[in-house]
Amino acid sequence: MLKVLSVVSVAVVIMLMTGCTAQETVAPPPEPVSTASSPQETNEEGLFATGVYTGQIDNNSIEIKINGRTEDNGYRAFALSEGVRASFDRMELNPNEPVKIRYLEREGQQPLLLSIDRTK
Repeated sequence: MLKVLSVVSVAVVIMLMTGCTAQETVAPPPEPVSTASSPQETNEEGLFATGVYTGQIDNNSIEIKINGRTEDNGYRAFALSEGVRASFDRMELNPNEPVKIRYLEREGQQPLLLSIDRTK
């Protein structure tokens, strides 16, 4: 009985050690693809889009209806970056004003608004 227990114990230890040394490689996420028909443009500095400012949600976020976006009827909430937050109140944007924005997508979070300007 002792020999059987010893053999089983050694087999279990070998299986555990083998399982701990396996390495799994994870492919990086694919890069976003931008097309001419997309409502947003992409470059190294973030994504650009135009739309209509609909209002401020709270001190840290605003909502914009993105031109050409069909998901959620075009409405999208954006978190304000530190730079935008510092100057946003001075802009005195009114609902329904057309804007051009630059932002970064963030996985699992609201996109981060890097800049916002009025358009005509």
